[in-house]
Amino acid sequence: MLVQRAERSTYIVHMDKSFMPKAFASHHQWYTSTVDSVKSTSTGPKTLSGHHPTPRILYSYDNVLHGFSAVLSKDELDSLTKTPGFVSSYSDWQATLDTTHTTDFLSLNPDTGLWPTSDYGKDVIVGVIDTGNYVEGASFCGYALGKARGVAPRARVAMYKVLWDEGRYASDDPITIASFGAMEKGVLVSSSAGNEGPDLGTLHNGIPWVLTVAAGSVDLKCIDFASSNVPGAIFIFDGPGIFEFSDFPIPGVVISSKDAEAVIKYFKTTANSTASIKFQQTIVGTKPAPVVASYTSRGPAPSYPGILKPDVMAPGIRMDMLLKLEVMALLDYVNLLCSTNFTKNQILTITRSNSYSCQNRPFELNYPSFIALYTKKTGMIVQTFQRTVTNVGASATSYKAIVRAPEGSTVIVSPEILVFGKVYEKQSYSLTIHYMGNKNGTVIFGSLVWVEQNEKHTVRSPIAISPVIKVW
Repeated sequence: MLVQRAERSTYIVHMDKSFMPKAFASHHQWYTSTVDSVKSTSTGPKTLSGHHPTPRILYSYDNVLHGFSAVLSKDELDSLTKTPGFVSSYSDWQATLDTTHTTDFLSLNPDTGLWPTSDYGKDVIVGVIDTGNYVEGASFCGYALGKARGVAPRARVAMYKVLWDEGRYASDDPITIASFGAMEKGVLVSSSAGNEGPDLGTLHNGIPWVLTVAAGSVDLKCIDFASSNVPGAIFIFDGPGIFEFSDFPIPGVVISSKDAEAVIKYFKTTANSTASIKFQQTIVGTKPAPVVASYTSRGPAPSYPGILKPDVMAPGIRMDMLLKLEVMALLDYVNLLCSTNFTKNQILTITRSNSYSCQNRPFELNYPSFIALYTKKTGMIVQTFQRTVTNVGASATSYKAIVRAPEGSTVIVSPEILVFGKVYEKQSYSLTIHYMGNKNGTVIFGSLVWVEQNEKHTVRSPIAISPVIKVW
């Protein structure tokens, strides 16, 4: 029987490069030969020309990961798993695009603040992984005929195009495993949390070794009322989407839900209701601020819910930390993978090294935050966290623990006072959360604040108690 083409899919294949025979001059040659070797094993149907359609390599990887992506049939993939050096494989999948469009909210000043302090980002190397869309008439001088510039105008920017007309797929996506390789070399990888909030468990990039950033601005697009046919009237809109916009083409105000109840009640119960909007002044310093944008994705992270994510929010909070947590080492992250029951091959896929074992299985990282998870069935939880901090402030000082326990919980810190005799001295403490749970499955928050004896410095760590989120 003749058919048009055997069914094929794109797969990403990880290989152990130590298995490469010396006869090959490069890994690409080895991968190509490996894929060619499974051609004859294909038992799929023939094309109209009478030949088996052949598998083909799309990309070969030899830096952040070892392996290749290729178009293969199921039979060819099965044969490939039996070849020397095969580690793991998975189907290509459509990646999620996270984007926003402005940095105006940072209010960067050319004379004071972050710009001059950092010498405008001089010698800072910024790696940009983006869509790379072609824009007609783009200027290398920046926006607005060069008047507007990037957040680090003197930085060295390396850009990598990852999205094409054909779509966005994991075989083009260097983030997931590449970030581990970058972390090995001391490079900080920052990634957006995603734009699928406000539901829990919608975080895209909850990888422990990546700095996950939530959005704090809501300036994505404008509402067009041209088709609403309401000239000369006041238009009341109470949909949740209103909070995703900050620019309005006509005069408008956003009011609180409490005030909205009164306004809507008046409108519905009054036959000839009237209203006016009076613009007088802009009020600054309102609280709370900053507030997480409604659209930004929330944790817990599906990949590893045991770490509180996102890590920071743009524009973020000023943190003057004279007391800091120990920096996580490469082995800490490997041990974390072990504690989540990753297999040897799965760890090899990420680390690209056979030198790690799973003799130690710690439950957590030395992270500057705490998250305890509960299920609606079991409810009550008791969880203890261990943390180690380093004094980077005064040579002799002490810090006292001030706890704001999440509602309905008890939080115990031991010891309650940390005493340091010199700079860079380390001290450890434990934090235990007791919580009875609730049937509503809500998330509650609190904090642990270490206050220096002279109250000159404070160090805050957030505490979250969250239900377990089922994402699959």
